[in-house]
Amino acid sequence: MFSVSNQNSFNAHCCSDNYSKDIQYPRFAQTVSENYSWPITSLPTAGLNNRTTSVVAARILGGGSAINGMAFTRGSPGDYDLWAELVGDDAWGWDGLLPYFKKCETFTPPTEAQQIEHGISFDLDVHGTNGPIQSSFPPFITTTGKVFLTALRQLGIPTQLDGSANALGGYWSPNNLDPATRERSYARTGYYDSADARPNYHILPEALVAKLTPNLTGVEYIALYNPALNSTTDTKTIIETVRARKEIIMAAGAIHTPKILHLSGIGSSAILYSLGINQILDIPGVGENLQDHATLYGSLELTNLDDPTQDPNYLKENATYDAEMGMLYEANRTGPWTVGTENTLSFLTAKHLNFSTSNFVHAADQSPEQYLRPGIDRSVARGYEKAHDLLLKYMVKDKVALTENLLVTIISLQKPLSRGSVHAASADPYKMPEVSYRTFSNPLDLQMLAQAVHFNTDLLPQTPALKSIGAVVTSPEPGLATPELMNTIRESAVPSFFHPGGTCAMLKFEDGGCVDNELRLYGSRGRVRVVDASIFPVIPSAHTQSTVYAVAEKAADLIKGVGVEGV
Repeated sequence: MFSVSNQNSFNAHCCSDNYSKDIQYPRFAQTVSENYSWPITSLPTAGLNNRTTSVVAARILGGGSAINGMAFTRGSPGDYDLWAELVGDDAWGWDGLLPYFKKCETFTPPTEAQQIEHGISFDLDVHGTNGPIQSSFPPFITTTGKVFLTALRQLGIPTQLDGSANALGGYWSPNNLDPATRERSYARTGYYDSADARPNYHILPEALVAKLTPNLTGVEYIALYNPALNSTTDTKTIIETVRARKEIIMAAGAIHTPKILHLSGIGSSAILYSLGINQILDIPGVGENLQDHATLYGSLELTNLDDPTQDPNYLKENATYDAEMGMLYEANRTGPWTVGTENTLSFLTAKHLNFSTSNFVHAADQSPEQYLRPGIDRSVARGYEKAHDLLLKYMVKDKVALTENLLVTIISLQKPLSRGSVHAASADPYKMPEVSYRTFSNPLDLQMLAQAVHFNTDLLPQTPALKSIGAVVTSPEPGLATPELMNTIRESAVPSFFHPGGTCAMLKFEDGGCVDNELRLYGSRGRVRVVDASIFPVIPSAHTQSTVYAVAEKAADLIKGVGVEGV
């Protein structure tokens, strides 16, 4: 998506939707339709046995907020204080961003009955009360969530009062769920719908942004994008231009923002030369620093539940029950169809996982540049070395989570040291970008994820709480020695939890940065800003949607030249 900041606002690079059920209904939040994603396949990943994978990059009004799993979480304070250190600006730390997390949100607390039955707690001081995105708890909450948090406590891992204040350990988390309609609350319903009637606001659905104009005063786009054509050389392709009187706001996401910048002649001279594109701005960091949450999916059977409907997997395993609950949801908006992501989460530190600090000592002795792609610009390597060292410091001090561990079945690496890239593959805007995840290119990442898998398969199921419901791990196989476990991870893990970031990083230019601390593209003379997950210096240990909202709310105040408004 692009916004031309002006007396008129235009948005392109998306397709529309008609409030379809597979977007609005929480029941479908865990499925991603190919209809709403660009057709991108990654390059082979050496650390994943040279497997390729589909790259999920939303192609719909509302972007990733329309197709995510509806987990409405934040990182820990350390996640954002780390940003502030890297950027050299305290305004990007936890205290500076908290007002914007609150500004985007209207939080509805759980009912008194839910608080009593499930033990759900919260802290109103860290939530918003009048923001465009609704966050709330569904009326249907399984009893297994409370059991999971009890199991964590039996292993010495605390249940936090509110994960929105401290996301280290176990906690209850809301969904981006509208409590009135029990449907998804996202960028379209929260932001677009309220602005749609404005005479100076225009959406261009089914358009494909080609590039910025050479003087950075406008955007060229294909007015009626037709994927079947596969090339802009087709005579049916119509390229139009919209001009900006003030500045252009890029928000195409961590996958498409670097591609569009490359097509505009902005990036590394070597990459642009290989594509036959004339360089207008030399910013070597464009498309580098790709990070995502590599994830291993497992499976679990709960063999001693009094009520099988309390198994989070029962809905998708029993078609008859699913159909009945669908009718219940259509009738009165209750039942398990109101659930996007389960509401009990855990983000675990090195201490929680018993991950030896000696691993970080060895990592500190690394030459970090050896794990980056060959030929990378020295400025990018310098910035990575700083991030590498700072990450290790924060991980040793347990200021950030290493992994997300859901109820045994999902284990996700949160603070990877590996770095991938997103580059334009062709000067033709019809061609999808080249995505290289480079998962596990830094060996510490595989060690951290293996330790987290061991925690989920061998420690959690042995707690009295999980034994009480007959928890049996069926995959990955429990008891594997570390070498075999690492082989299993390489064979089965995926490189993405749909949380890409970092490809147009907010860092100092000499450290491979692409935008400054006001999100202005270096060298653009204030004509271009980037406002999406690509600006993350380091991805947070969190599902990333609320962080993107907070960044966007902060960017709005930066653009207007004001302090925090409306909190």
